Amino acid sequence: MKIRTQISLVSTGILVVAVIVAVSFAVDSIRRQTLLEMAQYREEEFAKARTKLKNLVDIAYTTMDTNYRNARDKAFLEQYYGSRLRSIIDVSESVLIKFQKKVESGELTVAEAQRQAAEILRVMRFDNGTGYTGVIDTGRPIPSMIMHPVLPQLEGLVIDAPEYYCALGRGENLAVAIRDVAEAKGEGFVDYEWPKPIAQGVTERLPKLSFVRLFKPWGWVLVTGVYVDDALRDAVEKTRSDLRKMRYDGGTGYFWINDTGKPYPTMIMHPTMPELEGRVLDASEYNCALGQDKNLFVAFREVSEAEGGGYVDYLWPKPVGGKLTAPVPKLSYVRIFEPLGWIIGTGVYTDGIDTAIQVRIARMQEQINHLIFRIVFFSIIVLLGSLLVSFVSANSIIAPLRRLTGAMRRMRTDEFSIQRPEKPSGADEVRELGEMFNEVVQKIETDTFALQTQIRERKRMEQALHETREMLRLVLDSIPIRVFWKGSQSVYLGCNLAFARDAGFADPEEILSKSDHDLPWQAQADSIRAADTRVMTANKPEDGVTEARVCAGGRIMQVTVHRVPLRDPDGRAIGVLGTYTAPTFIEPGETG
Repeated sequence: MKIRTQISLVSTGILVVAVIVAVSFAVDSIRRQTLLEMAQYREEEFAKARTKLKNLVDIAYTTMDTNYRNARDKAFLEQYYGSRLRSIIDVSESVLIKFQKKVESGELTVAEAQRQAAEILRVMRFDNGTGYTGVIDTGRPIPSMIMHPVLPQLEGLVIDAPEYYCALGRGENLAVAIRDVAEAKGEGFVDYEWPKPIAQGVTERLPKLSFVRLFKPWGWVLVTGVYVDDALRDAVEKTRSDLRKMRYDGGTGYFWINDTGKPYPTMIMHPTMPELEGRVLDASEYNCALGQDKNLFVAFREVSEAEGGGYVDYLWPKPVGGKLTAPVPKLSYVRIFEPLGWIIGTGVYTDGIDTAIQVRIARMQEQINHLIFRIVFFSIIVLLGSLLVSFVSANSIIAPLRRLTGAMRRMRTDEFSIQRPEKPSGADEVRELGEMFNEVVQKIETDTFALQTQIRERKRMEQALHETREMLRLVLDSIPIRVFWKGSQSVYLGCNLAFARDAGFADPEEILSKSDHDLPWQAQADSIRAADTRVMTANKPEDGVTEARVCAGGRIMQVTVHRVPLRDPDGRAIGVLGTYTAPTFIEPGETG
């Protein structure tokens, strides 16, 4: 084989091997880095989804807890039902006024007017027959029953039996408590226990809040009230209504409620599939949880009862264009509300994460293919150049050898004349070929670095698209309560729009890094901080605490604040979350 051919083959072989090694290294490096970033991306997106779901369910839980607590709070019940109870007493009093006028005109005697008025009140009903108006006198030491529509056997009796010592949470005689409030203030509220009328008769004694009013001309006290279990039912219905309306993610995100029934729970409320409400969730189509054909509502119940709340992954149809797709992966967070035995949940479809990863992998493969094409293209150019260089270099080597061979032949034949062979040429061409090869490698490295930089930049851009801050802000600003949260030093970390306005700010961002000493209610800042510290130290929620604060504009508002500790992953309290409903404003001179 000729030297020229050997040099060309060796040069070509070296270049091909170098290109293959460089391409393999670059492709493997890009693939490994991309797969690592995809795994990190997937984990980060799922972590964001889990945090988002938990925060949303916690907000819904706070709404439910607030409604439930309000239904058992005397001050709230007085405010919520007060106007309705007053209206009932107004109607009842108008009956007495009408008959008193007949007495004054001489048309009826007092006794006859009282008898006829009592009979009219006896048949008056409200709240589906459970509400009524009763009448007692102001006798001492203990009043007597004038008229009772449900328990007429009490009429004419002094209300002094032991079972009537059940008022004001102190075991006081309920008739004495009613008389004292009516005589002292003319009207007011009294809480006690009393049988509730039902279709079969009456129940055992139940907590009741009544509004009473003194009718002085006859020395009568009118009494009407609401049973606390009715208030609880109202709270339950309000909770269902509130959660049914709550939306996020542009209206596609929602909350549902199911119970803890066994063997299968029942749907309490589902805003997008109301036909499920009241149904036992035992259909085979629900056997799609945890990757093991487990009933997903049973899985919700088990994780809630075991841990108070948790995550469940399953398959569920996805609404697209007004229709439902085949079941796709979904992740939900659920939390149990033990007083009602309800489980609140919400979820997000996670197929978008896997789809985004597949799109990224497809883009990566396209970039790898493009890179290989560029490398092969430049390699062909370099190969052609190297063949040309090797041909020239081979000539520069062969020519001196031929001249040396000719000289030696002449010496053998005595025809040789001493001549130094020409200095071999070609070093510059060989060096140029090496430099060209280095440029190709450097180009490969530059393209690889640029591709990795592009991937990282795209990752940051896509992460920015998944920020949920605006979504969470929209939910917070839409709920009918004030919400705020603070760090361990009682410095505000955030709030919703309603709370910001109470504090005199137009934007919740303005309250960041401020303490209560910086707000209109700075005079109450120490007591507020003490309440925050108490919740974080005890590391447990604190029932509603009534506080008076000076709000923006100098008005005094009275609020009932509920505080819940914010915990880190280890369960330590690192802050406090607080809520209160619309404040009651106190005019100067009022005691609140």
